[in-house]
Amino acid sequence: MRYESSYRADIDGWRAIAVIAVIVHHFDKTWLPGGYLGVDVFFVISGFVITMSLLNRKADGFGSFLSDFYARRMRRLMPALVTCVVATSIAIWFADPASRQSLSTGIGALFGVSNILLANQDADYFSPSTELNAFTHTWSLGVEEQFYLVYPLLLWGFAKVGAKRDAASMRRFVIILSAMMAVSGVVFVATAKSYPVFNYYHLPARFWELAAGALTLLASQRQPFTRVGPLPLGAAALLGFTFFLPIEQRVAATLLAVAATTVLLATTPSSRALNAALTYPPMRFLGRISYPLYLWHWSVLAVSRFTIGVSIATLPFQLALMLALAWATYRFIEAPVRHGALFPTNRRILVASLCLLLASALVPITLRLHEQLGPFRSAAFDVVPASFLPVVGSGASFEDVCLLDGKKRVRKPDTVERCTAPPLTPGGNTIWAFGDSHIGHLQPMLYAVREQTGMGVHVIAMANTPFPSVVESVTSPEGQRTFAAVSPRFKPGDIVLLARFYLERGGPQRVQTDVPAWIPAAADLARQLESRGVRVVVVGPLPVFRYASVLSCARGMMAAACTPTRDSMMGVVNDVTTRLEAAAQGAPNMTLFEPFNLFCPPSATICTPFQEGQLAFRDQDHMNVFGSTRLVRPFMERLGLTPR
Repeated sequence: MRYESSYRADIDGWRAIAVIAVIVHHFDKTWLPGGYLGVDVFFVISGFVITMSLLNRKADGFGSFLSDFYARRMRRLMPALVTCVVATSIAIWFADPASRQSLSTGIGALFGVSNILLANQDADYFSPSTELNAFTHTWSLGVEEQFYLVYPLLLWGFAKVGAKRDAASMRRFVIILSAMMAVSGVVFVATAKSYPVFNYYHLPARFWELAAGALTLLASQRQPFTRVGPLPLGAAALLGFTFFLPIEQRVAATLLAVAATTVLLATTPSSRALNAALTYPPMRFLGRISYPLYLWHWSVLAVSRFTIGVSIATLPFQLALMLALAWATYRFIEAPVRHGALFPTNRRILVASLCLLLASALVPITLRLHEQLGPFRSAAFDVVPASFLPVVGSGASFEDVCLLDGKKRVRKPDTVERCTAPPLTPGGNTIWAFGDSHIGHLQPMLYAVREQTGMGVHVIAMANTPFPSVVESVTSPEGQRTFAAVSPRFKPGDIVLLARFYLERGGPQRVQTDVPAWIPAAADLARQLESRGVRVVVVGPLPVFRYASVLSCARGMMAAACTPTRDSMMGVVNDVTTRLEAAAQGAPNMTLFEPFNLFCPPSATICTPFQEGQLAFRDQDHMNVFGSTRLVRPFMERLGLTPR
């Protein structure tokens, strides 16, 4: 097989910009809110470069064409990936006492399916919890590798690669690829809100980006863009602008970033100023190591979140470590394997690659099977109390039975009964608790209140869906049906308890957009229940901490993230509290319970996830069993409940 060089130095420059944007975003999302779009830039570049490379091939036949393509992909991707997965698996096993999910994703990354595993875990890419998975970032490799399974077949079948290509076959290929790109683009836009996890991780919603790069290459080969004027600089400005757009505008930002990247790939060679900037030696260097740098940057940050933390103070060390690991991987592993003659034939490359993947997978598999032997596991779980108490009566896991997500954990015919603990006193009253996961973390408090007062307790939490629901979600119908199922049981003296998450995670502290509509809805519910003698209690906001893992606080790391100033939160907390108090004035049976001051006392200048020297939170904004039960006395005092 013969082929021509398809290298373009300016593309290394765009790779450098893309990886810089991603790293800055992952250090702190507030610095570059749209930095995640660097991955979308990589997708477009991949489609462009792969098409250029494949069209330059002179294959002897279909088998030769495919084996050469996959052998080259293995040489390019496998050495750095295997090195990173094996080393990171060992590091995260030591650092994270609950490393099972990371290790599972690492195994999937080796075989190009980590995006599918993350989607099946319902892992929101922008949720803080994904920062604790050491291999979340490999989702993009999964998308690209799945694209590589499909695209060469399309190109061979319709563009007659390796044969004498004619205009008709290329037109047919362009039409088919354009149609597939259009369908994928529609899928991307249509599923952004209704199926965000599918939208982010799966190839059908990402194919259009790689196809855009491929079509750009075909268009520029057919008609080179030589007279471009200010177009490249304008496209570069547009791409830079998208990096600063908030996550709420992700769909528009992605469309603009992809459009800008296609223009830049087509026109940069004709822009002297832009081409000179992108081919500046430091930019080319970063571009050459961009792949191992992308792999290692997340590994460094993930391990840091369980050890030294991620902050301005740690940034120089972490950045230096990322660059050192990326350069060493490129210099001593990737480049020798990619350009060397260790395996002279495609068949030997493919067989050796498969054997290496299987052998390297044994490392995360073995560590996953022996997760309980991790050196910090027992110590960590000694200092971090459990998240929930077992369900009263059955002893079942509360998370499995009473914390519903509308997908894997749905309401069953016996869910209401299993999640309702009857009064200990015959004919006694019941506390009926409704809301999102922030009603769920009050379960230990409510069980303790039941023991002290004899009141019954009903707790079913709907993941990511407050009650009453003012925004449609996967679980909002479940919340409505649950309320409809139990509301006939309400009797005078009962309490309906409402709790929700009020503030945004990550970035500047601000109130969630649906809160202004939710508070009047809660007051309306209280007025509806007033005639039945039912009291409605609304739980106010708790502090939101900035650490990624609460274990970093237990180990004495990340002092600033573990002890934010009280003043930094008071603005948004007062905003919510003022709205709740105003709503309660129009609903005599509505009472506000405010737990904020327990963790952010007015006499102190900081908030803390500790109480009496013990961790009271399980993550950034959910209490554990210890923290929840600390609310028992103030809750009973606020409601005037007396021990039996």
